Amino acid sequence: MNEFYLIAKILSVGKNGYVKVQFIPGYSIALDNLKFIYLDFWNQKKKIEVEDIIVNKQSFFFKFLNFADDREISVLLDKDVFLDNYNFNKIVKSETLGSDIIGFEVLQNGVLLGKVS
Repeated sequence: MNEFYLIAKILSVGKNGYVKVQFIPGYSIALDNLKFIYLDFWNQKKKIEVEDIIVNKQSFFFKFLNFADDREISVLLDKDVFLDNYNFNKIVKSETLGSDIIGFEVLQNGVLLGKVS
């Protein structure tokens, strides 16, 4: 059985079939090796081929094979982006945040949840 790992979310759709993607913090993605991703459609993961990736400062734009016009890519808006366990282990490296955040307070809606240890 395949395990899937959430790595990003599609934030917006653009021109020429590109979508803007935001990666989940804490991972370093080897974009040169990223050939396929999975998107969830009605609780089923569909394998999608990555045709092109554009990096512009802190923004990432993906173009998927066979998704060319605005109508085709509009179905991708707000979709979560996954990797299967095999590709996750090849492409993703976990980044540790380091000791510089130890002692920080964690707040949610102004309520103290705890401290980073």
